[in-house]
Amino acid sequence: MDIADFLYQNDYRSSFTYDQPSVAATFCDTADTFTGTLTAAGLKPNFAYQIKLVGKPQKVWGADGDDWTNERIGYAGRWWRKQPDPGNSNNADYEAHRDDPDYIFEGYLLFDFFVTDEQGNASANFTTDSSFHVLWATPHADDTPPYDRGHRNPGPNDSQVRWYHFTASPDVNPNAYDTDYGSAHEGIFAEWETGRALPGELILPPGDYNCQLILTEESFHQSGLGGGWASVLGYDDIHFSLVPFDESDIDRDGNVDGSDLADFAESYAARDPGADLNQDEIVNASDVALFAEQFGSGICSSEI
Repeated sequence: MDIADFLYQNDYRSSFTYDQPSVAATFCDTADTFTGTLTAAGLKPNFAYQIKLVGKPQKVWGADGDDWTNERIGYAGRWWRKQPDPGNSNNADYEAHRDDPDYIFEGYLLFDFFVTDEQGNASANFTTDSSFHVLWATPHADDTPPYDRGHRNPGPNDSQVRWYHFTASPDVNPNAYDTDYGSAHEGIFAEWETGRALPGELILPPGDYNCQLILTEESFHQSGLGGGWASVLGYDDIHFSLVPFDESDIDRDGNVDGSDLADFAESYAARDPGADLNQDEIVNASDVALFAEQFGSGICSSEI
């Protein structure tokens, strides 16, 4: 089912595989936060995907693993106990058993999400500034059987709702639908991971990271065909370095470039605090020198 609980046709459900889509990501390999852009073609239409960083515990990955990264990700997000008794875990369980050879813990961080368009394509910017538990769709007045959507309204610490308007019908996508469901207007939000940083406030510690980037299907707790969160696409060899942030990266996109220059020039001309890059409460030539020193840094050039 798509995000409105509209059923895909039987032929599509039986024939779709993740060998078909193409997904690419461009990201900053050196910046103050892991940030980039994801583009996808041929995924499920009108469908939500979680974006996660997943650790690589050395008990599983050997020399290709990284326990430091795995621990940083787990403390920022969630823990999955791979063995014994696989299931979600917590800090206390991890700290009590991390050195036990019979236990394996994998840290993972759901930090963003995206929804595809009517053809299964998407383009999304992402950044690791949030820690989420799962996604939800908002309830609607026209929620009716046969499906108990299990949806709810956002809480005070959840992400902002993102709204998607689309048409689900064979006229728009004959491969995916054989029923004309008409138009839908769906609000999607992410539930805050209790006890972690609030949305927009997560700061991963500086250091060199070696982990996985994973896309996971979002089922929205649907009954019937839903209820599973399958990790369907991923890349196992993500490397990036997090460093203290450049004051000159005014728009916080990981690059100190022309857009930051325009913002800085406007703030400098007005002598407002946005141009006080060195935080000495004076807007002067030293701020110009700092901006010139950092200009051109943090270019996002890594691709997968």
